[in-house]
Amino acid sequence: KLTHGLETTLKYLQDTKKTRQELLASPPICSSW
Repeated sequence: KLTHGLETTLKYLQDTKKTRQELLASPPICSSW
């Protein structure tokens, strides 16, 4: 279903943003990649 796919994509983007913020809060060595 298209709607379910969109929900999954939005959740994935939110998880990615959260992970990226955690990486930015980590030491430079971890956030470099």
